[in-house]
Amino acid sequence: MHQQLVTAFANGFTSGDNFASITSARKLTQLVLNVLIEPGTPAAKVVDESVEQGLILAARQLVRHSINAIETWEQCLDLYFFIKTEIFVSKCGFSFLGYAMTN
Repeated sequence: MHQQLVTAFANGFTSGDNFASITSARKLTQLVLNVLIEPGTPAAKVVDESVEQGLILAARQLVRHSINAIETWEQCLDLYFFIKTEIFVSKCGFSFLGYAMTN
């Protein structure tokens, strides 16, 4: 379940979906898993973690397939600013760009 969600979120991020709210992230989860996700449940925590890991996977994919370093940097910055401004403002205690580019 978890890896399936991580992959779905990574694919979404690399194709331009920004999951503007946790509600939209949960909707994707419901489509992928055909399960209703209620806020505050252990399943909701799995969704949160899957989005975070999906972002990291998306950044790794961008770096791995990079042709233009400046474009790749801008795409990674877009992912980084998503973290800072949207769903995970208080949840990300690590250097996303550094982690994604070195792992």
